[in-house]
Amino acid sequence: MGALLPPDSLPGILSSPDTPHLVRRDTAVSVVENSKGLWFTLACLAGIGLWNACEIVLVVLWTFKRRRTLYYWSIIIAAFGVIICSVAQVIDFSLGSQNSMFVVVLGSAGWIPMVSGQSLVLYSRLHLLWVDNRIMTFILAMIIFNGLTMHGGAFAINVSARAIQSKPLIRAYDIMERTEVTVFFLQEITLSMLYLWRCRHFLKQYGRRMESEDTAAMKTTLRTLILANLVVLLLDTSILVLEYMGYNYVQIKVKDFIYSFKLKVELSALNSLRDFVRQFRMLDSTFQAKQKKNVQEGIQRQWESALQRAFGTVGRTRPGEPEEEVHVAEGRQILVPRDLSATTEGRSGEVPVGTENEKLAKDSKYMMFLKIDTVSSLLLAIVAYAAIRIVILIRKRKPYPLPPGPKPWPVLGNITDLPSPGVREWEFWRKHRESYGPITSLSALGTTIIALHSPEIANELLERRSAIYSSRPRMIFGNEMCGWEDLLATQFYNDKLRAYRRPIHAFVGTKAGISRYTELQEVEVHRFLLRVLDKPAEFISHIRTEAGAIILKMAYGYTIEPHGKDPLVDIADQALYQFSAATVPGAWLVDTIPILRYLPKWAPGAGFQNLAIKWKATLSELGERPMQFVRKKMKEQHFDPSYVSALYEKADGKMSAEEEYVLKWSAASLYTGGADTSVSSISTFFLAMVLHPGVQQKAWEEIDRVVGGDRLPTLNDRENLPYVEAVLKEVFRWHPLVPMGLPHLVTQDDVFEGYLIPKGAIIIPNIWWFAHDPAVYPNPEVFDPSRFLGPNPAPDPYDYAFGFGRRICPGKQLGDSSVWLTLARSLAVLHISKSLDNSGNEIEPAVSFEPGVISHPTPFKANIKPRSPKHEKLIRQIEKTHPWEKSSASELDPVVV
Repeated sequence: MGALLPPDSLPGILSSPDTPHLVRRDTAVSVVENSKGLWFTLACLAGIGLWNACEIVLVVLWTFKRRRTLYYWSIIIAAFGVIICSVAQVIDFSLGSQNSMFVVVLGSAGWIPMVSGQSLVLYSRLHLLWVDNRIMTFILAMIIFNGLTMHGGAFAINVSARAIQSKPLIRAYDIMERTEVTVFFLQEITLSMLYLWRCRHFLKQYGRRMESEDTAAMKTTLRTLILANLVVLLLDTSILVLEYMGYNYVQIKVKDFIYSFKLKVELSALNSLRDFVRQFRMLDSTFQAKQKKNVQEGIQRQWESALQRAFGTVGRTRPGEPEEEVHVAEGRQILVPRDLSATTEGRSGEVPVGTENEKLAKDSKYMMFLKIDTVSSLLLAIVAYAAIRIVILIRKRKPYPLPPGPKPWPVLGNITDLPSPGVREWEFWRKHRESYGPITSLSALGTTIIALHSPEIANELLERRSAIYSSRPRMIFGNEMCGWEDLLATQFYNDKLRAYRRPIHAFVGTKAGISRYTELQEVEVHRFLLRVLDKPAEFISHIRTEAGAIILKMAYGYTIEPHGKDPLVDIADQALYQFSAATVPGAWLVDTIPILRYLPKWAPGAGFQNLAIKWKATLSELGERPMQFVRKKMKEQHFDPSYVSALYEKADGKMSAEEEYVLKWSAASLYTGGADTSVSSISTFFLAMVLHPGVQQKAWEEIDRVVGGDRLPTLNDRENLPYVEAVLKEVFRWHPLVPMGLPHLVTQDDVFEGYLIPKGAIIIPNIWWFAHDPAVYPNPEVFDPSRFLGPNPAPDPYDYAFGFGRRICPGKQLGDSSVWLTLARSLAVLHISKSLDNSGNEIEPAVSFEPGVISHPTPFKANIKPRSPKHEKLIRQIEKTHPWEKSSASELDPVVV
């Protein structure tokens, strides 16, 4: 029902994953607020629906002279229903939730005549093809019964749900909404199929009689009627598909436009049917005037027989029996025999053929309005609605400007100024900062992006004002199309986010929590050193293996393949690469123009559709496959303790579907949030050591002095190794693992230093600039750990490397300890230097980093070997103290959906 249940009526209500459009309700809360591109698209469609309906009403009032027919009143009722629903949508778009109950009632009042009235339009002309009273009675009874039961029940439940906002009523409304959409879909499909069946049957039986120049238009009319009904079927199907795909909110907003377009198509087709009936009269009159009586009677019988086969058994007109009235589009009456082909002899008041032609020409002139090209309607509606919206925006204009930025284009804004896919985001925003200052903005199609280029500003907004700066933007491509909306990092700020963070924080958010896994970290780092010793050229792959081994063991009790590729690690690496590419703010046009997500996959420029399907399948496998492994091992009573098994045991078999859903994706969040960030930092460390051997030399001296050469450093040695600690800080500073941070979303208008931060704006902290501001870190491009030593050390990048405020990474202590342990142990036993070419010359690696949310060094080569035979022996001790474990990979099952 049009604007029946505004999405903002359900804040905080969660649902199980088996009710898809309820699960997405909290996403729908910010559809209009956070995606101005979608807002503008849906608003334009509402304007088009309003335009179409007003056009129909004006044309009908102008052209219809007789206004006591069902056809006339059903058109008026249906058109006014569209107008009322469209007005409700315009109010909803313009004023939001201020008038939500009024919008609900108004939308419901329009929905009833819009749907049932349109069915009556089809019914009112059905008698031209069907004269079977049983069918006509059944159709009318169906329309009345469905109208009373569906409209009444849906209206009562919807208003109650909107007023009370209880979860049972919300669920009842969901069920009723889908039932109602399905029932009216079947009702209109039935009507359209009756028209299609009769037209096809008539063409098959009578088509050969319509080959002459005079009668060819009759065949065209029937084909037009068939095409129109196929279009109606397609439009009805689109509403049903949107509903069952979970896009309930979109379905509600576009329904007015679809019904207005259907009404125009139906009127054009039904008036063609009226012309078809008239042409039969003209053909019949002309034919009789030219033939002799005996030939005329024989052919007349053939026509009667053909028409009876096409239209069913019809009674002959008895002498003196009055002929049936047919009300045509302009409201006048013409007299048509009951079987459409009875003789015209002796007919009183017969209209001459010339007069009939004049009437048809006049009708064509009157009905041209209804056949106005849809594109012109679209353009006019967009202009009209844009004018209304401009007036509203002027009235609502705040007295504060947006932060500085490039001059926007009219309507489009800064759409040409957004970063392109593949661009290193920190370089793009660095130029922004140089041109416009410490806080800058871009706006495109109503979506505002604000970049913060100062840690002081970031702390003020994202820390001190975190109550309104802690949500995440709605990213159509990355979150909704690729599925990353299920992960912790991309959750809106709501109860669902808190349900995710609570168990993760207890597990790895405190020093006491991660202390349980200190031995696991030390063992896996030692095994990493052994892998590097055996295959030094594959050190980047070994870094990924180490990070995956730690997280998968902690999260699922899963043991990776010790010497080869592991299926879960490979899946996770693919998914994390895809996440980094899919969630860059402004990089995907569909995030700015959400309607593009509905482009067919074969359409030009819609390649992102297939990409999203592929990436979503990868993420689904990452989430479900290890969960199946844990459930299987627990059922066998043979499992290693883990995050997932601990929560399963705590639930004692009473975990709800909703709780299991949270467990599944919070566990996946552990891997996606911890593994790839560690890989980025450790890879950056190896690049720095290749380029700066002097730093490595100082670290060796400190480790040898404090730890000695008989053992590897442990976490207990950390406070006694200040230079190694400085190396870690410089790694975090030299290239932050998330250079532009994860985007925040402001949930209400705010003002900062005279600038407006509008509700729904995307906030990006420019962490890369925080770490490369020469006023804070002199010579920022140089890798220099000593800047963090001495009496006046530089600011610790740890304060911003893991995020801000209420969205700070809950596993930052785990990531910090894992990276420190890897750095310290690698420095203790390895000599990292530049690789050599075939001529023995050193290969200078480029200081270059890949674009993406999580940024890694571009591939580079390094020469890695043990510092001495003594250090090599120390590395190989792990094979004796902690022998390789058997992999769990063989116990993984294919994903069962």
